[in-house]
Amino acid sequence: MKMSGAEIIIKSLEKHGIETVAGIPGGAALPLGTNRAPAL
Repeated sequence: MKMSGAEIIIKSLEKHGIETVAGIPGGAALPLGTNRAPAL
């Protein structure tokens, strides 16, 4: 099963107990929250 770069990062953060990730709106970023972020 192939995983995207974002999925690999999410799995690694979960493994280390990270629950919150901040970013800069409008900045270049991987689509980390597309499948995981709760709807606001």
